[in-house]
Amino acid sequence: MLFRAAVSFLILALAMAADQAPENPTGCLTEVDLDIDYFPDKVFPQHSQLWEVEYHKTYKVVTNNNFPDQKYLLYLCGSEIPVGVGETLAIPIPIQSNGGYSITTTTAISHLELMEVDTFAKGYITSPEWIASNCFKDKIEAGDITTVPGAWSGEAIPESLKDLVTFLNPGSSYSVNLTYPIFVNEYLEKTNLAVGEWHKFYSAFFNTEKKANQDFDGMTQRYECVSHNAQSLSADSTKKKVIFGSWSDWSKAWSFGPCPNYYCDWVSDCGGEYLVNDSGFLDDAAFIEYAKDADILLWASHGPPYFNETYADKKEVLDQLKAVQNEMVFDSTKDGLNTWHEHRLVEFDVVLEDICSIISGTGLLPHQREFFRNVFTEEIGSVAECVDGESSFTLKADECVRIGEESSESSSAVRAMASLFSMGTFLWSMIA
Repeated sequence: MLFRAAVSFLILALAMAADQAPENPTGCLTEVDLDIDYFPDKVFPQHSQLWEVEYHKTYKVVTNNNFPDQKYLLYLCGSEIPVGVGETLAIPIPIQSNGGYSITTTTAISHLELMEVDTFAKGYITSPEWIASNCFKDKIEAGDITTVPGAWSGEAIPESLKDLVTFLNPGSSYSVNLTYPIFVNEYLEKTNLAVGEWHKFYSAFFNTEKKANQDFDGMTQRYECVSHNAQSLSADSTKKKVIFGSWSDWSKAWSFGPCPNYYCDWVSDCGGEYLVNDSGFLDDAAFIEYAKDADILLWASHGPPYFNETYADKKEVLDQLKAVQNEMVFDSTKDGLNTWHEHRLVEFDVVLEDICSIISGTGLLPHQREFFRNVFTEEIGSVAECVDGESSFTLKADECVRIGEESSESSSAVRAMASLFSMGTFLWSMIA
């Protein structure tokens, strides 16, 4: 009886939603009906407070809350530019139908590859030496993507790129030479879920909200499941002490950050204890005192100097650490160089699996570490080659089943009915 009621409610909600387009447009409109909501799929931040989206029938307004003057009026190409919406930068969308786009950092690449809009990239405004993705490199080599290696030092941006939407870090000196600069500052986030949620921010410019929601929901569900299992299994055991940092050639000191931060979350969510450093940069003596009793050292330098290089110079210091003595030091080169900054933003759940498997020792799942390698026993990995006809980027997360989760037919039916009611309520909210 309850199940039939839920189905009836869903059918009613679907019928009432008849004034919505079947999906977000992937191209320009050929005719416009102002009674239709052209964005049935929407994104809203649940973890990040640094951005927001306001939807209307033919346009949306995206705001970067860190920069109140950075509002982007995204209107469907083929429709009129709305008036009376305040000071905004008007941009026709989806941008894949309007000449493509440029990026300025590798952190955007996996977002765009996962949403399958990487084929519309036209510019990479910085040096390509730090790119991990072989598919993106192939596009550069084929001449499909123009690079500007010296943009930071004053190299002129080609005219062919100036009028494209460009995703870039705030403060980039060359942003004044771009018609459509889009500021992305996920690096200011303090939690993994907030960092990963910028995947949805990107989707608003491509009308790929449905895919982004599916991607992010999967990431968060796996993250929460792995964390639940890790903490369940480690509840009665002594917490492993973990530190995350490295030697800084720039500062000539040891750099191990404070909490709250994303790396603190990974450790605590795996049932470990993160040893907090609130003293800033550390000299050798202070570093030894801080780190000597840590069970695990996660090496946070994701480029030169790598651990082996620092170990050669600082062996006398590092050999005093318990983690080094027990060969429990891990860096982020298991899947090749440069993958950390490029992949972890959309695979924060996989990083969690890696760290949980390191902390637990036995592993919570049949998980093969993807990011972290033992610097004493494992070699640096290599990035997978690009294969024609296959997706440029594939998530590597394992399926996760919560420990203690009921699997009876009755509980499954209850969850199904709850899902139906939830879907119906969401649709009703869209049309009310």
